[in-house]
Amino acid sequence: MTFTLGRDGKEITVTPNVTQSYDEDTATLTFTKVTMDMDGEYKCVAENSAGTTETVAKVTVEGNNFISHYSIEIVYSFYRDTNK
Repeated sequence: MTFTLGRDGKEITVTPNVTQSYDEDTATLTFTKVTMDMDGEYKCVAENSAGTTETVAKVTVEGNNFISHYSIEIVYSFYRDTNK
């Protein structure tokens, strides 16, 4: 299975504060040192031999311009067709 993670229609850039991790059927997007500009619609597209599916998470950041003591983790899990 392959994953593509994006925000507001653009692929996400990995930085020290934005990381991505994957296992067989799960993609995780983690933010540390959350800032106001991290608002947006985050999409994960998963693809395998059975086809493609996607899911979306809407993130809204409220408060100060820099919220260093909060982190956000978005976990996308997809079920694998074990009959194939």
